[in-house]
Amino acid sequence: MSSKFILSCFFAFVLLASTASAQSKNPFHLPPSIKVPQWVTATNWEKPNVRIIDSLIHSYQEAEEENDHASGHNKDFHEDPYITAYIRWRNKIKPNINENGDVLFNSDMIKDRLIRSTQNTNNSARQRTTNAANWTLLGPKQTFREITGDLADEQNNMYCIAIAPSNASILYASSEPGALYKSTNKGVSWQCITDGLYSCQATTIAVSNNDANVVYAYDGMSNSIIKTTDGGLNWHVLNSYTYGNGDRMIISPATGRIIIT
Repeated sequence: MSSKFILSCFFAFVLLASTASAQSKNPFHLPPSIKVPQWVTATNWEKPNVRIIDSLIHSYQEAEEENDHASGHNKDFHEDPYITAYIRWRNKIKPNINENGDVLFNSDMIKDRLIRSTQNTNNSARQRTTNAANWTLLGPKQTFREITGDLADEQNNMYCIAIAPSNASILYASSEPGALYKSTNKGVSWQCITDGLYSCQATTIAVSNNDANVVYAYDGMSNSIIKTTDGGLNWHVLNSYTYGNGDRMIISPATGRIIIT
């Protein structure tokens, strides 16, 4: 076996390992059923650079548009889960982007900023109501436009939902781009209750069995559990949780303890 062949195999292994690592460490925490696009796997999430990511997304979109044109399909990138999640992520970490586009942060820094953002006396001024959302349309509807990055009433996929056991009119839901919403009228209208937080990529929500205002959510971006006792007006981080990813969380009816897997 030649040394060139061995060296080629080694570099191929390193490339595959780097790609797998980048894919597994991306900050979006979307369901595994959603196909991870090429621009996500090509990004070095250990040392992300938004200029490089934007360029990768642009190339990805051009390639997809060419494929769609050739096949006669027309894909709407406004509904691309990873792109809308990226826009919200980029907006949140904007203070950590230097002039070269490098993102200077780590999970500890994100958690620290999340803690500081929960220390605001009142986040109610940042709440917004999504219009015309209802169960027929599976609201809430607000999400980020892929091109301009502004909020718009378009499809906004929801990945987890929790109904308050003590009041079935109150619902909490986590959206694809990364936000928590609340409804007090069984889903007819919704409010975003995490705009004041630095990070909120919630993958699971649990509501107290006795108090609809006490809510826990796992934030995958900072690997933290956040809690509110006033229905989302204010949040704080549970520093006692240090156990990594969480996909499902429930509150024991017998003891009130949180169970997370």
